[in-house]
Amino acid sequence: MARDDKYCASNYSYHEMIKLVMGKNFWQSNDLDDKLETFYVSDGPVGVRSTLDNNLCDKNEEIPSTAYPSGEVLASTFNVSLAKEYAKSIADDLIERKLDVLLAPGINIKRNPLCGRNFEYFSEDPLLSGELAKYYIEGLNEKHVGSSLKHYICNNSEYQRNWVSSEVDERALQEIYLANFKRAFQGKPWTLMCSYNLLNGVRMSENKPLYDFAYAHGFDGLIISDWGAVKDATLSINAGLHLIMPYDKRLEDQLIKDLDNGRLNKEALKNAAQKVLDLIKKNEEEKKYRKIEKSLRERKEVALNVALEGIVLLQNKGNILPLKDKNIKILVAGAPTVQYFNGGGSSRVAIEEPFKTLASSLREIGYKNIDEGEIATDNRAHAINMGNFKKFIEKAYENDVLIMGVGGDKNLFSEDFDRQDMKLANEEILAIKRAALTHKKIVLLVYGGGAVELEEVSQLVDAIIYVGFSGERVSDALAKLFTGEKCFSGRLAETFALSLKDYPSSSTYVDESLISYSEGLDVGYRHFVTHDVNTLYPFGYGLSYSEFVYSNLKVIKDEKNHLIHVSFNVKNVGEYDAKEVVLLFVSPLTKNVYRPKRELKRFDKVFIKKGEEETIKFTLDIDDFKYFNLNYHEFVFDHGRYRIEINKDAENVILSEEILL
Repeated sequence: MARDDKYCASNYSYHEMIKLVMGKNFWQSNDLDDKLETFYVSDGPVGVRSTLDNNLCDKNEEIPSTAYPSGEVLASTFNVSLAKEYAKSIADDLIERKLDVLLAPGINIKRNPLCGRNFEYFSEDPLLSGELAKYYIEGLNEKHVGSSLKHYICNNSEYQRNWVSSEVDERALQEIYLANFKRAFQGKPWTLMCSYNLLNGVRMSENKPLYDFAYAHGFDGLIISDWGAVKDATLSINAGLHLIMPYDKRLEDQLIKDLDNGRLNKEALKNAAQKVLDLIKKNEEEKKYRKIEKSLRERKEVALNVALEGIVLLQNKGNILPLKDKNIKILVAGAPTVQYFNGGGSSRVAIEEPFKTLASSLREIGYKNIDEGEIATDNRAHAINMGNFKKFIEKAYENDVLIMGVGGDKNLFSEDFDRQDMKLANEEILAIKRAALTHKKIVLLVYGGGAVELEEVSQLVDAIIYVGFSGERVSDALAKLFTGEKCFSGRLAETFALSLKDYPSSSTYVDESLISYSEGLDVGYRHFVTHDVNTLYPFGYGLSYSEFVYSNLKVIKDEKNHLIHVSFNVKNVGEYDAKEVVLLFVSPLTKNVYRPKRELKRFDKVFIKKGEEETIKFTLDIDDFKYFNLNYHEFVFDHGRYRIEINKDAENVILSEEILL
């Protein structure tokens, strides 16, 4: 075979093509016994998780790497530039390890707060999720490494994920669950990973209509299976899947058998093999331009910066924070303050250095009177191992401020299983109640990977900080935020309801075969604001040490180009230089069909020095006012009245103006 012909599928036998459309092993494409180059993949999206060392030798154990904040925390930054920087930093980790494709980002919609993998995913909102994914993918592309956009599609729960059918109506599918993928396709991901589940009765590894949809909406790469998602290799290849991962002899034997009996479509096999060859060629070309730009220390600074912008201040009674007096007596306790808390499954990352405790970071930043105590020392899916709680209470009386860390880790938030509820453990609630009786100031740190019921404890503590899984630099980030050296700017990318029953997805029909998405468009804040359901902390909520005033909203219609130009001013009238998240929603006032009360259409994050003012500008186009019409099976625009809203969060409108379109 001529060298120029090795990337042409027609030059290989059908049996060689079968090998090409399956991985060589767990991490690698097939090289046909060294006839071809190969590419290596790595788990993501919160860092490099691979058992391959820097020489690509499989050590059969995870190699430690930089552990970045979770996708949920990244989304809470509302900062697309930071999402790109995050991805470029992980790319340097990949390049250092000689790996080629990161299996990330994961962008499944947070339909139900109990989903075990919600910590990996961005948001309940498709615009925020899709925009972050687009910039994430662009960051990897700029570093000449590959991405794998996942999990396509409607893998919004870990319940029976290999066998359950997500039953979704066409409009919800188009407006919610496909909308984020369409936006992410603009970033040009190298691969698209199919999910484990079925959609409306068709397994996603065999779902030709949804594969065709992806190609019709800007995707032009290779479609790869999630690991073990393929049950029938022949149906999958015939439907347009290109690469089955990992290697499975049973599936290889099936393809060989069905090649001989005519069940395997030879053209589909050839097309799949060609896509694999195209990716191998692309990877070889991109390798020439790869270089590490950030030192390991600089990459860890990126992890720190994401944590600083993604940690969310939920409550700050009496402005107890920041703790400006570094002579104040502080008692720190709770398992997450002394152990590294992260999510489980394929996105877990082993940290390279011993975990830095919160007490250590506080001392390092200058607090002189730090004591440590024990409350819950472990949380194994709510099976709490209590520490010396009695001693903690005794110490509490001797200190001015109690910092209490609660929440779950990989034993509670993980791939393969869903949470059973949104509650803190009973022992954690007891610890908070008993601590409140000391009448000391209490700062509650909530670690974990998703929404938590906090109404009861919010009455007992002074401040609440949602930490999430903020990566290996979490303690340093918290210390900087405690001092006021850095200002809180994180906003919730999902709704924290008063209780689980308030989410419509918690009461829809489920059995051994299917999950009914009968709530339709009422996902996340769309449900809460449309039906006036009270929440504890709405989508987009987050406090700051500073204060911002909004004014001078202008909405100008450009009839000729079908554009709406929106501008307004934001002034920092507080005492801190700070970043502010700005949110623009559209509310349809004229309705021919059911539409949510408001939907996010633009967002940004801006840095404004104290006393200064910035003018924010957004441009909307006709697509921002459309909905999916079930009669025409396409997005349509209805003439009528709409309200442009500038919000603090999904529930609180600051400025608004009605327009006739």
